[in-house]
Amino acid sequence: MAGKEQTSKNQTEVKALVINAEKVDVSKLKDLIESAGIKLKIERGNRVFPESDKSSDIIYALNKLMKDAGVKIRLNTEVKSVEKNDNKIKIELNNVKAFTKC
Repeated sequence: MAGKEQTSKNQTEVKALVINAEKVDVSKLKDLIESAGIKLKIERGNRVFPESDKSSDIIYALNKLMKDAGVKIRLNTEVKSVEKNDNKIKIELNNVKAFTKC
């Protein structure tokens, strides 16, 4: 899959993982991490690790996927409230309100 198609597919998968965090499909998560360019290996007990054995590779992959999906990351920011209504999520951060669709 090339360029925009892959980015769109990743955005959809990231949203699905966030919305359904309590029931993550491990094989889909593995595919998603690999789509960000990180090669994974499976060790005994079906444990999955980056081939590099560097946890920072997973952080890189997640940051890349979030950036590609248009997620805005705010560090050192207090979350005052989170509300979900219908298909929207309202987040209030230090007197700043943001809305997103689910």
